[in-house]
Order: sequence, then C-alpha cells, then structure tokens
Amino acid sequence: MSKLDALWRYQLADQEYDALENQLKNSKARQSMFKIRKYLIDQQEKLLKMETDIEQKHARLEELTAMFEEQNDLYIKFEADYKDAVKDDLDSVNALLNKYTKVQGDIVLIRRELYIIMQDVKSTESRLQDMKLKISKARKDFSKFKEEHTKELEGASEELSKLQAAVVEAGKEVDKALIERYNDIKKNKITPLAKLENDQCGGCNMTLPSLMITQVQESDEIFECENCGRILYVTDVE
Repeated sequence: MSKLDALWRYQLADQEYDALENQLKNSKARQSMFKIRKYLIDQQEKLLKMETDIEQKHARLEELTAMFEEQNDLYIKFEADYKDAVKDDLDSVNALLNKYTKVQGDIVLIRRELYIIMQDVKSTESRLQDMKLKISKARKDFSKFKEEHTKELEGASEELSKLQAAVVEAGKEVDKALIERYNDIKKNKITPLAKLENDQCGGCNMTLPSLMITQVQESDEIFECENCGRILYVTDVE
C-alpha cells in the first residue's frame, strides 16, 4: 500500500469521526442550550443594569423626599413670617415674598421630578419582574437541554471512542510528516485529500495541467492542486 493509499484510508476514518462529532455539535439540544446560554448572559447584564438603575432612582427619591420636606417646612415658616411681616416695612415684605415665591417654585419642581421618577421606577420594576420570570424559565429550559445533550454524548461515547481508535490505527500506516501536512491543509479544507477525476481535482473541480496529471498518475510523490492546495490522489481505495 502506497503512502497515499494509507493517507486516503486515514482520511476516510477521520471523516467518519468528524461526521459523528459534528452531528453531536449541531444537535438541536446543544444548539438550543448555547442559544439559551447566550440569552441568559445577555439578560443577566441587562438585569444588573436595571437593578443598579432602580437603586440610583430610589436613592434620588429619598434625596428628593428630604428636599421636599425641607422646602415644605420653609413654606410653612414663610407663611407665618409673611403674616408678621405685613406689619413691617414694604421692603421686608417684598424680600420675604420673593423667598416665599422661590420656595413655592422649588416645591413644584421637586414634586414634578418625584412624580416622573416614581412612574419610571414603577415601570422599571414591572419590566424587571417580567425579566426575572423569563430568566427563571430560560434557566429551566437550559437545564432540560443540557440534560438531553448529556444523554446524547453518553449514547455516542462508545461509537466516538471506536471511531477515534480507527483514526489512530489508520494513522499508524501514515508518515508523521504527511499527517502533519494533512492537518495543516485541513485547517482550511474539510477534505485535505482529493481524487484526481477526469483530469480535474475532485475537491475544487479545477482542470489540471497535463504535465501535473501525468506526474500524479505515475509517481508516488505528493502533489497539491494548484488551485485549492489539496493533496491529489489517483488510486481507488475503499
């Protein structure tokens, strides 16, 4: 058996192993599991931001409430002072009236901000609660798909080990340097070895020069397709 025959057998074994491994990687359970995992990570970040936002708004509410109480106390005090100031001169009355008017304006602004923040907090807390419910459901779904995928892996474990052993066994017949070359090509091509069929590369269907075709057919040397870089192979081995 030539070194290319051995490499071809190695590729067949390698493809069988890859096919089962890819089947497991692309299973519905695994894809669903990773989709939910991405969703959970994204929602967790949003949840943290919303909780931080609510904490900040609650802190602002406490601050505004204290400001409101302070201004309201001033408002009550100015009402009493204003009654007494009526007996005083006009300048004193006007100065007190200006302070009184300012406090009134401040109270209106504080009330407005309090209302806006309270509505915002109410809305955010509602969305937060809804998000927590969805996250809880997503976690349950993740656990379900994870368990399902674990069973898939367990069910295929024996077959995977068998196929992996076949790859190792086939690799014993191939030069180490040739396997390294094969693996380098495999980084960019799923099938590093391609048959020469009808004067074309079986990998990319590129028609090859006559001289190269002759060299590939008559020599046991390694030749790569000028177009795709795959190793060319001419002998059928099943």
